[in-house]
Amino acid sequence: MKDFLVGTNIELIEGDRSDDSLGAHVCDESKGIIRVSTNADHVPFQLHTVLHEIREIIEFHFKRLGFPTANSSELESHADQFAFWVPIYAAVRSADLIFYDISEANAGWKKWASDPLLGICALLYCLLSFYGAFGYRFQGVSVKR
Repeated sequence: MKDFLVGTNIELIEGDRSDDSLGAHVCDESKGIIRVSTNADHVPFQLHTVLHEIREIIEFHFKRLGFPTANSSELESHADQFAFWVPIYAAVRSADLIFYDISEANAGWKKWASDPLLGICALLYCLLSFYGAFGYRFQGVSVKR
């Protein structure tokens, strides 16, 4: 993630946030800055927050070019969906490559063992992504976007 941020000229600043928010972004035509909370209650949501803010920065640039993809009332929802699905697609792609090699090498009964394992791993990752996307809403933690 850090390589992506450097390559896209987005600076990531981690620190305490006085407003109790998970994170925020500032961007102009040349650079973006994402600030994420290091509050102990917010740390589990840092990846989701960074992806959420990246989506908002992308929208800023599309809007600047005259091609907005979301209106202001949809932006938070679109950013949350983006932050939810990106890690899932990345994990599925990685798992596909790993388990393709395993299933090719392990024909027979080992393939039957590796397929359920892949399913369990995918389910656990989806649950973790769901928690990362929406977990702060289920806790007694008061946070703002």
